[in-house]
Amino acid sequence: MNQLLIANEQARQELVERERKRKAKAAEIQRKTEARRQQAKANESQARIEEQARLKAEIQRWFMVMNSWASAADFNAEWKRSKLDLIREYNSRLASVQRM
Repeated sequence: MNQLLIANEQARQELVERERKRKAKAAEIQRKTEARRQQAKANESQARIEEQARLKAEIQRWFMVMNSWASAADFNAEWKRSKLDLIREYNSRLASVQRM
């Protein structure tokens, strides 16, 4: 009987230890997953900022070509006033230009 109690106690302790290890592993996986998610979000945000800057520079070049009288200050004022209109006009002109 005594050995049965000892075996049951050892089995219970092993079960508790396995559960503790499982929870620790799950917490580690969760932490790594969250870290990857945060890194992906930061990378996406940085890529979005870079793409917006590239688009603004491209639209500014187009604006300066189409309006030879314009200066960078004129573009910045127009950009502040109506970004979407500039982007739409740029895209419509880009779509209407015949591709070679």
